[in-house]
Amino acid sequence: MPLRYIRRLPSGQLLGLWELGEPFEFFLARMPASYHHDESASAYRMGAQALPVRRQAFYASRYLLAHLAAQAGMAIGGLYKKKDRIPRIIGTHTPYVSLSHTAHYVAAVLHPHQSVGIDVEAVSGTAMRLLGRFLQKEEAQVACQSHACATLYWSAKETAYKALKQPALSLKNDLCVRPCAQLGHLAIHHPLAPHPLWIRYLFYRQNVLTYSIPDGAERP
Repeated sequence: MPLRYIRRLPSGQLLGLWELGEPFEFFLARMPASYHHDESASAYRMGAQALPVRRQAFYASRYLLAHLAAQAGMAIGGLYKKKDRIPRIIGTHTPYVSLSHTAHYVAAVLHPHQSVGIDVEAVSGTAMRLLGRFLQKEEAQVACQSHACATLYWSAKETAYKALKQPALSLKNDLCVRPCAQLGHLAIHHPLAPHPLWIRYLFYRQNVLTYSIPDGAERP
């Protein structure tokens, strides 16, 4: 069972990281029956039409979410998305969830009553090549130090974007990453509140995992 990381945080959220090694049929066969109606049966359409890696990540992320929900004693009957692409629980707005995947990992986080965000990225040169698209000049001066740092800044903004749930936000112009004195934390300044959104991060086997810290939780 390649569940590489699972953590229940003091802030109330539960997150997990799964290393992909099984075909999508493995996850499909083990998901709760209610999940087969996930996103208006798009799961079935993806099973027939999507690329194998995308099919695998799609089903694995739902399987991981079901596993986390069971750990938390929550009932989740599948997800749906509107045009804003924000995942929502079928039949309710809570608990709040966020999903992410790379070619080798899927990540999920849920919180019983607050919005959350999560992102996992493979450390590579991609973020470094795209610095000008998602970072302001001052941010880029820090992020350009290494591929790992550039990927971290990219992932932190992705997580903040998901947690804030405002599709009109610009990653480059509205979300500003600021380093934090406490290792493993970043601050994201944004126009929706006078205080920053705090992001926790960790590196794992040439990947970076970032997730948001909900309001009211302990901050660095």
